[in-house]
Amino acid sequence: GPYKSYHENGQLKQESNWVNDKREGLTKFYHENGQLSSEGNYVNGLLEGPYKSYHENGQLKQESNWVNDKREGLAKFYHENGQLSSEGNYVNSLLEGPYKSYHENGQLKQESNWVNGLLEGPYKSYHENGELGSEGNYVNGKREGLAKFYHENGQLSSEDNYVNGLLEGPYKSYHENGQLKQESNW
Repeated sequence: GPYKSYHENGQLKQESNWVNDKREGLTKFYHENGQLSSEGNYVNGLLEGPYKSYHENGQLKQESNWVNDKREGLAKFYHENGQLSSEGNYVNSLLEGPYKSYHENGQLKQESNWVNGLLEGPYKSYHENGELGSEGNYVNGKREGLAKFYHENGQLSSEDNYVNGLLEGPYKSYHENGQLKQESNW
């Protein structure tokens, strides 16, 4: 039947319905300040269908879809200021396909590709000012090949080579003014 629990300050914490010791139907959780924290539908104790969660300030934090208690399809996450934080597609709660994340100012933070929950293919990250932060490649979730990292001013910070996720071969790092800082061989 109907169930309610409360925070220590008296604010409603949860309202749900239980059948045979399992959540059934719409369940809502609340922050201590009374703002809605999350809402989702349960079938036989498993999250099913659209799910939303919220920051304490009331801003949307996450919107996703669930099938048999697993995230499925497009999921979007948001910063407290309302800006999109990340978006990606999920299959069986694992990232699958293109993924993007964003800084709080709305600038692109990262773009990558995922296969069965592992990074796969080209990867790029960006500084808050929009400058490229790093670029490289992943195979089965491990760095592979040349990886470059950049200072916020756009200057090359370091160049590394990876084999199966481990540093191998020449390594060079640079000062923000572009001058060589150190070099070695792995």
